[in-house]
Order: sequence, then structure tokens, then C-alpha cells
Amino acid sequence: MRQTLLTRIEHFFFRPVTTKGFGLLRVSFALITLLSFLFQWQDISTYYSDKGLVPLADIPHFLRTGYRFSLFDFIGDPTAIMWIYYLFILSLILVMLGIFTRPALLVSVILLFSFHERLWAVLAGGDTVLRLLAFILLLSPCHRSFSVWSLKHRFQRWNETGKDPVQKIAVMPAWPYLLLMWQMVVLYTASAWTKMLGSMWWDGSAISIALRHPFFSRTPLWFLPVIDHTAFFASHFILISQLAWVLLLILPLVRYSIPRSKQFLDAVPWKLIVILANALVHLLIAIFMDVGLFSFAMFAGYVGLLDEIDFQWLRRIGKRIVPGTTIVLFDGSCQFCRRSVFLLHTFDWMHSVSLVDYHETAKRKKIAPSIPFKKLDEEIHVKDPRGRFTSGFLAFRTLSWKAPPLWILTPFLYLPGVRPIGERVYAKIAQRRCKGNCDRETFFR
Repeated sequence: MRQTLLTRIEHFFFRPVTTKGFGLLRVSFALITLLSFLFQWQDISTYYSDKGLVPLADIPHFLRTGYRFSLFDFIGDPTAIMWIYYLFILSLILVMLGIFTRPALLVSVILLFSFHERLWAVLAGGDTVLRLLAFILLLSPCHRSFSVWSLKHRFQRWNETGKDPVQKIAVMPAWPYLLLMWQMVVLYTASAWTKMLGSMWWDGSAISIALRHPFFSRTPLWFLPVIDHTAFFASHFILISQLAWVLLLILPLVRYSIPRSKQFLDAVPWKLIVILANALVHLLIAIFMDVGLFSFAMFAGYVGLLDEIDFQWLRRIGKRIVPGTTIVLFDGSCQFCRRSVFLLHTFDWMHSVSLVDYHETAKRKKIAPSIPFKKLDEEIHVKDPRGRFTSGFLAFRTLSWKAPPLWILTPFLYLPGVRPIGERVYAKIAQRRCKGNCDRETFFR
């Protein structure tokens, strides 16, 4: 009995879970923090140096002396502060790309705490969330997904065997994930409990008053009557959404203790529903109120909570938006082409692209019997779910719909004048690509 209990506890904390969510969390955290500090570059000396708003000698009079750490309690020279700022920016870029991730994260965490603890007057709730996310990321192998490191190892294996070892590379113990989950549960449960102690959230007046605040609100005056009529329902929706985080603690316990409940609980994406409900709340906060980084920091935390089941549900939704399978005919003897289709495979989050080497005669004749081999060798060809073929730049434009990271680029590919430019660029790239039996060097050599 004791051995069984210990085994279950060990499995609960150390079972393998996907690192995809934490990889996205790492990228989101680094990007949000990077943009935040890039916008401050003109004020770095004013905010954080000895010549700025709070000289070193005055720190005890303005800031707490206990439970805080900042390098800038000992470094006050404006020039030195700027060089440390540049180091911070570089470390965030490395974290975002997943290059030397662990040391870059360590530098980022130390400097983030140092900047934040030097002058609290410019901070908000979102900055506190970013520090929590940074600390949790530092404890996790978040470099295993959405990073240059993972791309390198996956491509090397894919180039040698034709198989992508992503399932073996992109896993980690469950406990960093659980730490993030419990942090979110504590944060939202405490927030909901505080709201319920008074009467303003029960009657909806809290929302109406907040959206009239002269400093935080960006709500147009003509829209306030609409807010007043919906405030009661909105406030209760927020309370329910925040209290629903407790379910994410209860449901896993039920799932593990009652085996028969597994099928029912897996049939509904409970966690994804809770995350999307709260994401909607924070989206509306970001639209109607100026609260700094708070909503964006919470969005970063949400993506860290996505597990493989959530990604499967999102993939199903994506396939409904962009249905069918697209076939890509590529030159398997060309190193550049193999690199390109591997990146496409990596970005194919909906698993809706099939890669076919046109040197495989049987497959080529089955998929594209009417296209001459010479034509296939000149430019990439794509067969969409309706059976239509496109090639060259138009093929790239078709594939952009299948790669979510490229969706932000897709609308621009349809603008007037873009097609002729794209065709010329593609033609030059196609002329320089390696043809014939290329040396199978690694992707990053």
C-alpha cells in the first residue's frame, strides 16, 4: 500500500509532460519583457541610476529594506547602468530564441529583479507576474520547445532518419508545470475571495466605477451606458471564471482517484475552457483599461499551462478553420529544400501538411502525374485539399495558411504589387539552391 502511494506521488510530480507550453511561455515572457524595457531606453538613467529620481543614499527612505535584492543598490553610475541594460536586452533575446537558454535566463532573472527592485514607482501588477514567470522558467527545461536548440537536434535526427524525435525531446517532469498551475490557482482564488467580501462586485458597480476612472480607463464616454447595463452579468462572469481555477486542482485528483471518471473528464477540455474564459476577461481589460503589462503577462502564463490534450483540441479547431491536407512536393536531394520543408513541418502545428519527395517515382506519379519532372525540379509545387496545384511564390502563399506563425504575414502576401516582387525573390533563391546529390551537412553547420 505504501509503495503504491509513493509510486503514485512520484508519477504525479515526475510524469513526463510536453514542454510546448513552457516553450511558448519562455518566448512570450522574453518578448513582453523585452518590449517593456525597450520602451524605457531613454529613461534608464533617470529611473535606475544614482543621478536619477532616487539616489543610492535615499533608497532606505523610499524603498523597503527587507526581502529585496537589486544590483543597483551597489551600482549607481549611469554609464554602468546602461551597459547592464544592454546586457539585459541581449539576455532576453537569447532567452526568446532559445540560445544558451539556462545561463541567459539566469542573467535575465537577476537583472529583472534588480531593475524592478530599484524603483518600484514605475511598476504595476504585470511586473510582479513577470518576475514569478521568470523564476518558474528558470527551474524548468523550457529550452526543449520553440528554440534554436530544439530545432538543431530535431533537424539532425530528421535529416539522418527522416523521423522527427519531437516526442522524445519535448518532454519534462510535471512539477514545474504544476508549480505554475498552483500559482495561477492561488492568484485567482485570492482575487475572487477578496472581491466577494464586499458588495460592489455582487451588484456590478465595481466595473462601472473602474471604467470611469480618469487615469486607468480608456472607455469612450458614449459606451458607458452599455457598460452599466452589462456590468452585473460581467462581474458575475469574472467571479465564476476566477473561482473556476479551483476545478483545475480538484479534477486531476478525481481523475487519478476514480479511474472511471477519466473518459468523462477527457471528453471536455475543462482547463482550456477556464483559460479561454479568463483570457477573454483580460482581453477586455486590455481594451478598456490602461493597466500596463498585466493582461499580457497573464496571457504568457496561460500558454504555459497548455498541455498535449489542449494542443489536440486547438489543432481540431484549427483544422475546422483551415480544413484538409496540403501536399508539398520537394527536392529531397537538396539540402536547402530539406531545411525549408523541415521548418514548414515544425510550423505545421495543425498537422495538415504532407511532405513528399518527388524523387520517389511512385508517389510523384500518383500525386502529380501530369507535371513534368523538370518543372518540379525548377520550383516547389503544392497541391491544396481541392486538388489545385500552385508553385513558386504562390505555393509559399498557400502554405502560409497552414503555418500559424506565418498568419501575421499571410494578409500582406495578397496586397497589390507583392506577387511580382515575391516571384522575383523566389526565382533568385531557386537559382542558387543546391541541386543534385547535395552533401547532407547539418542544418546549423
